[in-house]
Amino acid sequence: MDIDASIIADVVILRLRGEFKQRKDLLPVFLSYFRKGQKKFVLVFDGVTAINSVGLQTLIELHRMAETIGGGLRICNLKTDVVRALKSSRIDEVVRIVADEDMALMDLVAGLPIDSRVSSVSRYRN
Repeated sequence: MDIDASIIADVVILRLRGEFKQRKDLLPVFLSYFRKGQKKFVLVFDGVTAINSVGLQTLIELHRMAETIGGGLRICNLKTDVVRALKSSRIDEVVRIVADEDMALMDLVAGLPIDSRVSSVSRYRN
């Protein structure tokens, strides 16, 4: 899986591409921002073509980590097959899924003006 990372306001945006089938694909990227004190994360799934049980478990783990420190995790831009996988596993009852990146940002920033300028960008390739 390939991951592009950026920060808008105080929210880490992780754009995922490929199959989400290994914990090691996303967890190190998430942890690098988490350890720097970042609390709010958006996972943009428009490039995710498939997800398996390991990917689903990883989403729950990331959600719990963010919630533990008073932050949050939102998932957006899902393809139909991925939506089915999330709903059939009932992950949508644990992790908030929103339609798009703007809604995810508004939800996490909670009414603060959203600065659309990207303050940093990183690329991760596996």
